[in-house]
Amino acid sequence: MTLQFNSEGRRLALSTHDRVTINGVEWRPAYGNDTGYALTRADGTGVTETFSHRQLSRLASEGKLRHEPDWFLPETAVKRLEVPAVMTSALAAPVRQRMTDREAFVLAFLDMWNAKAIVKTDASIEANMPALRRKAMEYLQGPDDAGPGRFGTIERSINPPSARSLRRWLKSYEGHGVSGLVDAMAKRGHRGCSFSIEEMALLMAAARKYLNINRPTIQVVYEEMVNAFADRNAERVRKGLSHLIVPSKATLRRTIHGFGPFVIVAARYGEDAARKRFRPVTNGLPLTRPLQRVEMDEWTIDIMAILTSTGLWDVLTNDEKQMLGLDGSIGRWKLTVAICATTRCIVGFAISAEAKGSAALQVLHMITRDKGGWADAAGALSLWDMMGLPEHIVTDGGPAFRSALFRHACANLGITTERAIAGVPELRARIERLFRTMSISLMARLTGRTFGSVVEKGDADPTKTAALTIDDMLFAITRWTVDYYHNAPHRGLNYRSPREVWHELEAKWGVRPAPDMTTRRLVFGNTTVRKLSKEGIRLFGIHYHSEDLAESLCQNPIRDMEIRWLPEDIGAIMVCVGGVWKEVPATRPGLDGVSIQVWMAAWRNVRAADPRSRSHDWSIMLAAVRAIDERVAQARLAADMMVMEWTEKREQDVEDNLFRHVSFNDASPRPVKTDGQLGLSVPEVPITVSPVGAPPAVERPAPAVTVPATNTETPATPDTVAAPVPTKSSWIIEE
Repeated sequence: MTLQFNSEGRRLALSTHDRVTINGVEWRPAYGNDTGYALTRADGTGVTETFSHRQLSRLASEGKLRHEPDWFLPETAVKRLEVPAVMTSALAAPVRQRMTDREAFVLAFLDMWNAKAIVKTDASIEANMPALRRKAMEYLQGPDDAGPGRFGTIERSINPPSARSLRRWLKSYEGHGVSGLVDAMAKRGHRGCSFSIEEMALLMAAARKYLNINRPTIQVVYEEMVNAFADRNAERVRKGLSHLIVPSKATLRRTIHGFGPFVIVAARYGEDAARKRFRPVTNGLPLTRPLQRVEMDEWTIDIMAILTSTGLWDVLTNDEKQMLGLDGSIGRWKLTVAICATTRCIVGFAISAEAKGSAALQVLHMITRDKGGWADAAGALSLWDMMGLPEHIVTDGGPAFRSALFRHACANLGITTERAIAGVPELRARIERLFRTMSISLMARLTGRTFGSVVEKGDADPTKTAALTIDDMLFAITRWTVDYYHNAPHRGLNYRSPREVWHELEAKWGVRPAPDMTTRRLVFGNTTVRKLSKEGIRLFGIHYHSEDLAESLCQNPIRDMEIRWLPEDIGAIMVCVGGVWKEVPATRPGLDGVSIQVWMAAWRNVRAADPRSRSHDWSIMLAAVRAIDERVAQARLAADMMVMEWTEKREQDVEDNLFRHVSFNDASPRPVKTDGQLGLSVPEVPITVSPVGAPPAVERPAPAVTVPATNTETPATPDTVAAPVPTKSSWIIEE
């Protein structure tokens, strides 16, 4: 015995007059062989496509193929004109019941006719009608249909037809089958309008008065309609015309209901109410991957915060404090947030005094960065490691998201954007729900809450209870995000936490890698113009040079170079050389990863220690950078999450006021050969770094930072920082 299996699948029997519907597209078989069929579009376009027997078999087994035999035959087309081509199971219940009753009498007659107990005459049919009725009831009511009722057994009854009607049913049944017994009773009645044009105009005018935000009742609208008809009839009487017929209240009610429930609710209660009432509830978007869809929006924080920041105070200049609004007054701030729609994780936020494109750009940059440093600065117990490149970003139509800064950054990173329809928050339901959750769960725990409305606020005065600084607010938002929200069960995630879902989907699908540092500087960097000299390009007292700049200096007479620099990392800049962007590093080491705020604060401290000197030791500068970076770790939270715009005027003012005539030298002693020992020894040299925020000193204070000798380990204390040993030879750069 040999077992054979058809690996090609079942072969379907199709003819050229059949109609085959595949995924909603209608086809007609044109040719078939042992391999498959060639199907031609039934819409007359002539498009032909081949399907193998395996493909058609799979589609049929999956329920995606519909076969209608002889659909294109002329006889079948004529039959469709006489009898609608509709499935009996798709008929309305009353129509299907009447068809079943007729079929029962037809089958009863055929049974008796086959038994030679009846003939097809009116006299024979009328004489045997009681017997026909009994046999028809056998088809209509089975043994399980009748059951006990409240007052006895329920049995169905049926009215017998006339002999002429039964003969007509028999003819239709013989020609078209059971579909020939479908009646057109639903199409009976007068379908036109018995009112004149003038009567219809008055009726519609009265019906539209019901669509009013004042919500008049139908009775009020009807009375106004009757008065309108009375006035019009009085005018027609004067002209010798006949009276107009006044529609009834039922007619007015049907006319009003003809507008549709959505239109009625929208006109009487507003579009938002109608949208909420009739909005279809589905399973939502088919999201599977982290950062597949990111929703961004702005929210005015419900907290009246004191606009000072103790940790950030020492890092900013007076002009920067004034620009950011850190003047000790009381006000509210804008919070720009980005949330991953798939995992509900908050992947970035920034705080600003007003909605700007720079805020949206800063949040976009934060999405692509590891946020562990900010979580550590806030003392979070969980990791904030959700990062990557979004695939699609959905925003509202706010000015921050319409700005060229944000739009061009998304385009450069390959991120598609979508601006949702204004006034339809359901299109960004996740971010809207996040703001509500934040208001209920976080803001209710803080002082100075403004509440969402006057009714909620009541007699509370937020200005009297405002006690939070910007540092306090950012600390609270960060800790709430990382430790509470990301670890709390979420109903939209089947009561799993956003952090749990993120790591599960990240392990399954992965995320798009974040842009490299070169791309970050080009996309998120600040653009300015600087002159090229033989020392390179000077920015904030730092010189940047490379072989490309040296070659351009010799071959190109243009000295004004367009550059882009990243405030978070001034270790290198991007320079446009001959139309191509080149990365140019700083000529001095130790600046990788140093932010502009820390660099400016370090320079102010070094200069305050020796205000008369125009040349400073580079090792002292690096020691100050390290000391300030460690001391203001808490301030980094505010410095990186607050939106600080760097305009060309601000850049120029900083350079003119802070870095004018700045020069650095390697004043540390050279290593010397030690007698009888291996290696070189660096003598100890006292170096001074003033504390952060200390006022300028006229005399050089006592040494506070010490460079230890080689092969000697001296632990750094809060008052002493080990400065790195310079690696380059002594040279001075002057402007």
